Amino acid sequence: MIDTAYRMQVLPGALDTMGGVIRTAAPAHRYAIVTDSTVGPLYADRVRTAMAAVPCQLFTIPAGERHK
Repeated sequence: MIDTAYRMQVLPGALDTMGGVIRTAAPAHRYAIVTDSTVGPLYADRVRTAMAAVPCQLFTIPAGERHK
């Protein structure tokens, strides 16, 4: 059996501090931010700022189930 469990955290202000959490949990030399056309305009800039210490590329897909 493959272990598919993972830890999840819900914290106040997590969107602005997620860069450190992500870099600790999944060290890498670059990251991808994947969002849709509804959520991206609301939060993508904050996520990019939180991830400022490492290169990130933003990928935006159209909103809606058929595009997932």
